Amino acid sequence: MNDINFFLPYIESSRRSRNRLIYYVTVTFLLITILIGIYLTNFFRIAKLKKEINRIEEYINSEKVKEKIAEVNERKRKIELMKKYTDILIEVNGSIDKKDVITSSLFFDISSLLPKDMFFQAINLSSEEIIIQGYSQKRISIAEYEHNLKGLNYLKYVHVLNISEQDEGIYTFTIKCLFGDVNKIETN
Repeated sequence: MNDINFFLPYIESSRRSRNRLIYYVTVTFLLITILIGIYLTNFFRIAKLKKEINRIEEYINSEKVKEKIAEVNERKRKIELMKKYTDILIEVNGSIDKKDVITSSLFFDISSLLPKDMFFQAINLSSEEIIIQGYSQKRISIAEYEHNLKGLNYLKYVHVLNISEQDEGIYTFTIKCLFGDVNKIETN
């Protein structure tokens, strides 16, 4: 004959409830352990980073670094000042270059065109004109020199102002030349 156990459903239900309870407690314990682990890991990382921040702030606020920062700032100020001076010098140099008419090539050109029997007494130069005073043994040499000067591409006006006979066979002269395009003067 078979035994009938009327309490069996209650006993199995109790085991299932206990197994579920153990399962939930274990899962909850694991989750709490994981959360505590994450919290502790983050806590120690934050503490380490705070120490690192404090160390860096101490270094930044040290006298040695402050002196270097002051030195760098002073150098930056000097560089900016030098840049300003450089800009001013470039501007001044450009304006001087524009007005720089008197070059070695100018003197070479003026003297190389001189005929053999002519001599200079004085040359007056300015940024706009040249006044040449000299003497010659022949009047034709003065005209030849005027013609040669007119051949220079940077002189726009060449004119003999006066010719006078001082002694027998010696003529003094004055020639005035005006500059044209100053940029056409070639430098040697």
